Amino acid sequence: MRRLLLTLVLAAAGDAQALTLRLCTLDHPFPPHTMPDGSGQAQMLLRQAAQEVGIVVQNTFAPRLRCISMLKGGAVDAVLAAFLPERMAYGVFPMAGNAPDASRAVSVVRFAVYQQKGGTVRWDGNAFTGLDQRPFGIQIGMAVAQRLRQTGVTVDEGAKTIEQNLEKLARGRVQAVVALEGETPPLIARHFASRIEMLPKVFDTSPLYLHVHPAYYAGNRDAVEKLWNSVRRTRESAAFQQSLKR
Repeated sequence: MRRLLLTLVLAAAGDAQALTLRLCTLDHPFPPHTMPDGSGQAQMLLRQAAQEVGIVVQNTFAPRLRCISMLKGGAVDAVLAAFLPERMAYGVFPMAGNAPDASRAVSVVRFAVYQQKGGTVRWDGNAFTGLDQRPFGIQIGMAVAQRLRQTGVTVDEGAKTIEQNLEKLARGRVQAVVALEGETPPLIARHFASRIEMLPKVFDTSPLYLHVHPAYYAGNRDAVEKLWNSVRRTRESAAFQQSLKR
């Protein structure tokens, strides 16, 4: 009996000492990376990695821009985000020298270009051709919008969802849409199968990182670095890779 009580006391003490990470995640599906029910691949990876180093992840779900606002204000400790230099002003990324360390990313996000069937837009991996005066649609708050602008096209970031952009495309209000490769095709198959097509070459591939508030990182530097390293080990493990195939 005394041994059982001692075990319970030690377990309770361990829980009390466990470091909590308040994470803000998108409140709508971002397949296969994050889901509101926690079943996304990036969420599974982060849970396993955090458990390995004794960190408890406390989840909050909100729209993308609100998550960023909460991180800036310190209301949460981390978000999942692609790297942009300006984002270093309000959060810390896993780094390798002066560049983000892609080996410690939680996932990789792929973006494709979509147009009306029979459209003239072409993407060769470096430049667009076949353009008219209409803009390209992209969801608000996406880091990839910066690269899209660098190609010289006009960008419309007025839509909050992929569905809204696909509706704009179907109506001819935008010439093309840049959107997630994983999430968009099922939406097209359900609602726009006869009207929208995907260009064959991927537009952008962006690592997705655990982006940590500077104060949280400063106070828990060793723990955060261990977590980022655990993300790499877990992602490369045979067990995790096998779980993605189920």
